[in-house]
Amino acid sequence: MSETSESWQSISNLVQRCQRLDPSDSSSSAVVLSNPSPFSWESDAASQKGSLEDASRSQDVVALQDQDNHSSYEEIPQNVTLDDHQPSLPQLPIYLRKPHEKNPDFVGREDVIAAIDEALAPSRQPTRTSSPRAFALCGFGGIGKTQVAIQYAFTRQEQYDAILWVEADHPTKLAQSFDYIARGLNLVPSSSKVDLTTSRRAVLEWLWSPEMKIHLAKQEAGDVSPRQVPKWLLVFNNADRLEYLDGYWPIGSFGSVLITSRNPLAISQMTSGNGLRLLPMNQNECANLLLQLVQQSPTPKNISVARTLVGKVYCVPLAIRQLASLIKRNTVTLEEFLTAYGDGPLISEMEKVEGLPQQDQYKWTISTVWGLEGMTAKEISLLGKLALMDPDHISEGILEQDATAGLEDDYPLGKDYVETRTQLLSSSLILRNVELKVLSLHRLVQEVTLEKMDNETLANNYIYVAELLTKSWSFKTDKFDREGQVNLDNLVPHIVRLNDQNLDLSKYLQETNQQRTLAVLFQECAWYLTQQGLHLSATTLFQKALDICNRNLSELRDELATTLFAFARCGAESNSNPIDILARSEELFGIRRDIYNKSPDDNDALCDFATAHTGVAQALLLLDRYEEAIAMAEKCIQLESTLPEMVAGKALNHFALIFQSVGLLGLKKYDMAEDKIQRILAFRKAAYGENDTNSIKLGLALQVLGQIYFKQGKYKECREVNMKAIQNYTAVVGENYYRTAQVCLKLAECHSAEKQLGAASAYFSRAIHLFRSQPYFKPELARAYFKKSMSYDALRANHGEMERNGGDEDPKAMAYTLYQEVVPSPRQTGLDNLGEDDFDNLVRIFSR
Repeated sequence: MSETSESWQSISNLVQRCQRLDPSDSSSSAVVLSNPSPFSWESDAASQKGSLEDASRSQDVVALQDQDNHSSYEEIPQNVTLDDHQPSLPQLPIYLRKPHEKNPDFVGREDVIAAIDEALAPSRQPTRTSSPRAFALCGFGGIGKTQVAIQYAFTRQEQYDAILWVEADHPTKLAQSFDYIARGLNLVPSSSKVDLTTSRRAVLEWLWSPEMKIHLAKQEAGDVSPRQVPKWLLVFNNADRLEYLDGYWPIGSFGSVLITSRNPLAISQMTSGNGLRLLPMNQNECANLLLQLVQQSPTPKNISVARTLVGKVYCVPLAIRQLASLIKRNTVTLEEFLTAYGDGPLISEMEKVEGLPQQDQYKWTISTVWGLEGMTAKEISLLGKLALMDPDHISEGILEQDATAGLEDDYPLGKDYVETRTQLLSSSLILRNVELKVLSLHRLVQEVTLEKMDNETLANNYIYVAELLTKSWSFKTDKFDREGQVNLDNLVPHIVRLNDQNLDLSKYLQETNQQRTLAVLFQECAWYLTQQGLHLSATTLFQKALDICNRNLSELRDELATTLFAFARCGAESNSNPIDILARSEELFGIRRDIYNKSPDDNDALCDFATAHTGVAQALLLLDRYEEAIAMAEKCIQLESTLPEMVAGKALNHFALIFQSVGLLGLKKYDMAEDKIQRILAFRKAAYGENDTNSIKLGLALQVLGQIYFKQGKYKECREVNMKAIQNYTAVVGENYYRTAQVCLKLAECHSAEKQLGAASAYFSRAIHLFRSQPYFKPELARAYFKKSMSYDALRANHGEMERNGGDEDPKAMAYTLYQEVVPSPRQTGLDNLGEDDFDNLVRIFSR
């Protein structure tokens, strides 16, 4: 399932169905948001940033007074904004096509390139349209779709200001490709704190309304009139699962989109019939390709022999490259090669191809030619590992790890690796980007390689790749902290591909150490994806880790408990069923209790058991079972009270106190709730000083304190602590953390309650913009729209009916429509009678 489903994509259409006024204050304090972007649902990036800066500069937003009463807080500068990164315009032209390089041996396909030109060539006077120009290139694997796209992307670069390459065969790779593009265009900061949903949104917004900075070289050449609208080309490569493109497809854009796909429906579903089914190269083109590859002159004799040879391999480009490698390695002429092989194994094996479907013909042809190679054991071993990894970007740093302990002896290391890699390169089975030190191989080569393996060999290669990836992974001491995470994007696609393999792990992986390696690897990768906002992709990896642990429960109880803890946190962040979250938390609790009871003097076991209490407490809060949550958190505090660091005052049960405070908030015991938070604030100020950016724990405590103040009607205090919460979240995990959306909505409510409707509008916009980033925030999004409509109702009460602008949406209509999607059978009284309590009940207490 893609990160954004078709049902979620349909929400975007609501904007066009609800084109009504977004009322604005006619006074100078109002913030008017115009030119709505389909990616923010509120405003384009520039107008939104401007609105926030205006709001944050105003005394409405950060009017800090009576500092003596809030000594535990630092003063917030008057010019604080939500966006720490101030992106500059991209310096164009820019071509982001790595790791692909231009193929010097590309021949033919002139008619195909011409068809793409006709469909995608930028207009001299581009205008905004309802959809980008798009062209789909479909066909069997191995027929040359990617090579045509590469050729177009390199030979037509003068026509475009930006060429952006996206690997589209899996949701995680789509997200990573968009992140690479966002950083290349300088749309997000270079820091790894930005989650991938933020990068996706930034790229889509730029494609919707692209801006550019003239390249210095052009200025020096006297070109002082750059094109006003940059022309861009976006390539979706290997988009076989078209649903994966939901949420990544640019709309209303000035650019062009090229798709390569094995799925013929790409032409009708994605490009409105604009595309073609790529046919095999004709015999003359293939003969020219072979002659160019073997570097032999195009004499009439050679052309005739080349035509015969390419005909014997059914004009399959991959097979032709393999033939060329054999000819060059044997240092023979085309005629000599035909004499030696043409009437022997090549002909006899090719006769078996007759009558097979074309895709099977391709596989058989490649396999047959490949069989003439006489590969060594080390070549077979290395290729077997590559077949199980993501084919587009395999860092050689992973492959050069020594994972041989207790495994096989044939895998090449050191000089053997270099020699083996050279042989595979000379056979045209793999490619290498020398600059990046990255290998790649065709998916068809992977498929043929996997088909040649028996199950035992497949299992051995599977665990070996898992060992290579484990040795390359960066493990943190506290694996669940969000701070200090190393960028591991180059490893994630390989782990995801391992997870996708159809292998009965219970049958072939019997050793506990191997099972532990896989369980930990899948769990670590799942948590990494959770941190990047890819919760849906993380779920399948969490589930695989649980399956492995449950098959060997006696030996893998600790790994099972760790996975349950992370899975529960992932669920809490992505609005999963709270009953399921509680079930996982209680299972974790039982495991940690049993381990602790066996070793009550083990402080690590005690800490793990205490932490399990907070997991159950959080799950209970999601179900509004406040008293039980408070009691569970109190048991955590009691358990840890004897630990040396607690006795010495060097540590504090942050989450236990925060969850107790939230529970007391739910019980309307506001003073008691505030006392819990003040303990945290005093501890952190003493430990880390005024400018505490060591952890999001401070931000979470401040956010809860803001909720307490809001319930008490202390709006000024609520604004102060929430602004500090935003500062903390931005510094620690980036400006687009999902809790930042919760804080922004609370700030909007504060300003609205104080009739500061201009600032309220800016914060409503920011909250809605962030909540829209993931489908599982739909309840929060519905509530945010309803709160915004309440603010506008107050505006109408003060100023009367306003003139409607057809470009703005009606927040109440959006709220009602989203409510119906979240609650399929709303109460009988009808949508018009829905009130604030109904929308509050859509979300958990952390979001209220």
